[in-house]
Amino acid sequence: ALIDALAAEAKQSLEEALPAARRPGADPPTALARLILASWAVGDRYRMLISLHRTQTEERIRVALAPTRAEVASILERGQRDGTFAGHLPAPVLALAAESVALAVLESGTSTDWSDPTGAAAATAVLIAAGIGPASARRYVDAVRTEDTQRRPA
Repeated sequence: ALIDALAAEAKQSLEEALPAARRPGADPPTALARLILASWAVGDRYRMLISLHRTQTEERIRVALAPTRAEVASILERGQRDGTFAGHLPAPVLALAAESVALAVLESGTSTDWSDPTGAAAATAVLIAAGIGPASARRYVDAVRTEDTQRRPA
């Protein structure tokens, strides 16, 4: 019951974080980086729940992440259509891969001394998995982080 309650709370937190990440007309790499960065704080807050996803809670986590995964797939599909992202995998499959990459980066902060409190490493890794070169991926993520910092009220 506790895990179910935490999963429901995590899902609600994620649903609340996503609208702030949306920017009409943003190019696909920027939109994807912004989505990963916006969802990072939620993932960080529920890190232990996510670390359990490989055991008894995997289906619950998959359900909780389904709306985000669908949005990622939509962004990836748009980027594949305009040639920004690689077409080596269908967008829904690539969205699952992106989810796995982001979760792996998140989980690595619990099992090692390394941690990425901002989500920049995950966003960069997801963009690279989608076919953006490493230097360009870092530039997209840095640009989103800079813009978000400037938009925050003082």
